[in-house]
Amino acid sequence: MQLTETEKSDLRKLFIHDFHNQFAINQNHHKNIFIQIIVLLVPLLTGFGYTFFKVDDKITFDFLVGYLALSFLLLNLPICVLLVMSVSYRRDQLVTAKMREKLNILNPENADNFFPGSFLPSNKIGYLNWIPDFNLIFIVVLISLKLIMLVLVVGHPFLDFPEPLCNFNKLICLLIISIFISFSSNFFCFYSQRNKWIKYLNSNN
Repeated sequence: MQLTETEKSDLRKLFIHDFHNQFAINQNHHKNIFIQIIVLLVPLLTGFGYTFFKVDDKITFDFLVGYLALSFLLLNLPICVLLVMSVSYRRDQLVTAKMREKLNILNPENADNFFPGSFLPSNKIGYLNWIPDFNLIFIVVLISLKLIMLVLVVGHPFLDFPEPLCNFNKLICLLIISIFISFSSNFFCFYSQRNKWIKYLNSNN
């Protein structure tokens, strides 16, 4: 079936309209994910706080250390999800920006347009500015929570560091391993997602 130029033009308009609607729907979906992250944090932090203040012997302290190790691994998931969402958001933003440029409603050199140059995602190539501000705040909060929880446990009076390292409590060893896995996987996810965004940009230039 051969389409006329008028039909093609109408389809282009419909596609652009539908894509913009889908972009808005995606952002609402991201907001729902933020709510789910908060729902995850509330019981996790409540459990940590309750355990921390109830420590009164070696057994309950060991439980606190195990809880912290598990918390570190659980907090990895929302951080990685936020990084993946950041690339997804910038990718869709790049497509909508190109559509707006074609329609001449986005021009970096004309501030009178509906969408000035600040709406162009192509300049988001810094170390952190490719992450939307809202996502970045959440990521900083999550990493800060991990560090605060770690400091609280390390500074607890029930923590006993023996002289020979080989005599470390097995739970302490587990905690050290979970800390290493947690931060290294966060860094790997950050590095891989940023590289993915740079590739998107390079392929669209």
